[in-house]
Amino acid sequence: MRITRKVFSSKNLINTIKERAFCEGYLAAQREFAENITWKRGEKLNESDIKEVEATFGITLPNDYKSIVIKNNNARPSISTFDTESSKGHVFKKLLSLKKNDIETVYKAKKVLSKIDNTLIPFANDPAGNYLCFKGDSVVYWQHEDNSISKIANNFTEFLAKLY
Repeated sequence: MRITRKVFSSKNLINTIKERAFCEGYLAAQREFAENITWKRGEKLNESDIKEVEATFGITLPNDYKSIVIKNNNARPSISTFDTESSKGHVFKKLLSLKKNDIETVYKAKKVLSKIDNTLIPFANDPAGNYLCFKGDSVVYWQHEDNSISKIANNFTEFLAKLY
């Protein structure tokens, strides 16, 4: 067995540092953009509401999503248009409520989606009855007409940063 060692020149090291700084700067810009979206007609949640959803479905919701929904449950974003990898111009209507007794809830949406793909965790909807969901770490768009699933973003913060 031959063991090779990667040799870093100062030029390679500088490029690696620049790439890391660019990525960290890009992620910081995404977080800042996401934090500056205005949410309308929402309500505050208790931490127990989030924990109940996680326990009911045996999941852990992403922290970036939890930081938004705890202050803006069932809210509408001020910027609401998004694109998937395969189509453009979709509308983000509102975050689904994490409270069981509300009209449009994560619970009701999950009941529909569990028959199609149990790994989808709905968090928002559009005006046509389609859902924005978490699938693993990614954000995807489920369309009820043909049960298609299209990727939107690698995570919730990136999804918010892509809104226009």
